[in-house]
Amino acid sequence: ICNMLEHPASKNISLPVYQQLIETVLGLMNQYPHYEELIEFACLTIAHAAGDNHAVKDIVMQLGGFDLVRAAFEEFVTQKGENPSLEVKDACLCAIATLTGCQAGAEVVMNSGLLDILLALL
Repeated sequence: ICNMLEHPASKNISLPVYQQLIETVLGLMNQYPHYEELIEFACLTIAHAAGDNHAVKDIVMQLGGFDLVRAAFEEFVTQKGENPSLEVKDACLCAIATLTGCQAGAEVVMNSGLLDILLALL
């Protein structure tokens, strides 16, 4: 799914198809939250799918995608202390950065304390 959405032809995908793809990715993240490679590619998929498309960002937010990305970030990066998964960290940061491009995503970062975590990583 990630590779498909990365391709320029994905810009022609209809919104209902995007929603189905995002639902599938979020379902996998929810079902397998400890599978590092899946979480990495799921976050990259969110970043690629949402990109410059505010409607897709809104879909991800409505389906709880931001919460899953944040949970992955916390599990694989902040809770692992000295041994974080750099691949998951980078993928999560891409997804978070993309989702902050919509009002709901920016509000979550500002109101949840996630901004402090991100600033501490700098």
